[in-house]
Amino acid sequence: MQDAIIVIGGSNDNVPGVEIYNNTLAGFKEGNLAVLVRGSGSVCRNNLSYDTARSVAYSCSSSSNNIHSNISPFVNYSGGDFRLSGATAAGYSLGSPYNADLLSNTRGADGTWDIGAYEYTSGSSTPDTTSPTSPTGLAANATSQSSITVSWTASTDPIVAGQTTSGISNYIVERCQGSGCSTFTQVGTPTTSPFVDSGLTPNTFYNYHVRATDAAGNLSGWSNVVGATTQSGGVNYYIRDGGTSSTCTDWTNACDSLPSTLVRGATYYIADGSYGSYTFDDDASGTTPITIKKCIASDHGTGTGYSADYCDGQAVFGGLYFTRPYYVIDGATRNESNWKDAGAYGIRATEVRASRLDGGHSPSGECSADNLSFSYLHVGNTGTTYATYTGSRSFYLGGFGAVR
Repeated sequence: MQDAIIVIGGSNDNVPGVEIYNNTLAGFKEGNLAVLVRGSGSVCRNNLSYDTARSVAYSCSSSSNNIHSNISPFVNYSGGDFRLSGATAAGYSLGSPYNADLLSNTRGADGTWDIGAYEYTSGSSTPDTTSPTSPTGLAANATSQSSITVSWTASTDPIVAGQTTSGISNYIVERCQGSGCSTFTQVGTPTTSPFVDSGLTPNTFYNYHVRATDAAGNLSGWSNVVGATTQSGGVNYYIRDGGTSSTCTDWTNACDSLPSTLVRGATYYIADGSYGSYTFDDDASGTTPITIKKCIASDHGTGTGYSADYCDGQAVFGGLYFTRPYYVIDGATRNESNWKDAGAYGIRATEVRASRLDGGHSPSGECSADNLSFSYLHVGNTGTTYATYTGSRSFYLGGFGAVR
C-alpha cells in the first residue's frame, strides 16, 4: 500500500502564508493521503475528501472545516460529476475572491458556505440559462422640460430545477423620439425602477421600452412601449375646477379658472371640470403662442399635488372666444375608435368664435384672431346631431366632432 503526499515547499525552500481552500480530493484508494505545507502561516480550510483509503491528513499551521465523507456527496461520482447532491456541513465563510465556485455560483448564498470545489445550489444546479420575466406595467411621465420618469413592475428570475437562479442584475432602458418611431437607443441600465431620463428637448415626444437581465447575462423580452411629451419650454400653470389659489404654480396651488390675463410662451394645464366661457384677448408677442392643454396621466406637468383623478376625464367650457392670434388648444386625448364620442375628448366647448379686434363678427374687415391651433377638441353639444347657426360670423364652429 503506497502513501500519497501532496507537498508544498521543500525541506530547504519553505513557502510562507500558503492558503488551501475549498478543494475536492477523491479517488486516492491506496495508502494514506496527506497535504503537507512547509512554511509558516499556512492555512487549510473547507477541503472535502471522498473515496480515499483514510481521511486526509492536513499538515498546515492552521486547519479547520476539512471533512471526509464515507458516502458519495456528488451528483454522479462515477461519471465525473463532482457537484454536490446536498449541502455539506457548514464551512468556514470566506470573502472575495474565494466566494465563487468552479461554476461561478456564489458561495454561502443559501446561508451555508459548503465545503469542496462546488457550492450546493438546489440540487447541484447547472449554470442559469433561463430568461427573466419581462417587465410589466411600464409608464412614462414627463417631470420637467428636459426629463421623463419611466417606471415598471419588476421582473423575476424564474427558479428552474437543476439550474442556478442568478437573480436580476439590472434593466436595459431604450428610447426613441417621435410618436411613430421604431429605432430605439439604449439610454440607461438601472438596477431598479424608476429611471429618470434627462437632457431631453422641451415639448418633444419620446417612446420607451425596458427589458431585464440577470447575473448570468440572460435577457428578458421587451416590455410594452409607452411614451410621454416633455413639458413645454415656457412656464407651466395649473387650472383645476375647485382650486383655491391665485398663483396657479402647481396642482396644490391650482387656480379655479383661467386667469383673465395669460402669459405668452406659457402652458396652462387644465384638469377635469366645468369652466364656463372664456375670451382670449392677450396681446401678441411675435409668434409666441399660449397653450391651453388638457392634463392626462402621461403629461400633467408637475407631480406636486397631482392626483390621477384630476386628469382622467374632460374639461368642459362654454364658448371659447378669440380676439388675438397665436393660441394652441390641445385636448390631448379622444376615443380613437369613435370620433363622435363627445365625452372622450379632452376638451369640449359649446362654440368657438374668432373675431375682429373690435369684437365684431361681420365677414368684412380683418380678423385679428389668426394662427389658432386646435387638437382633440369637441365643439358643440354632446349628441350626434349638432346645432347649426345661420348668422354671419367670421369664424364659427357649430358642431364639428373635432378640429385637429
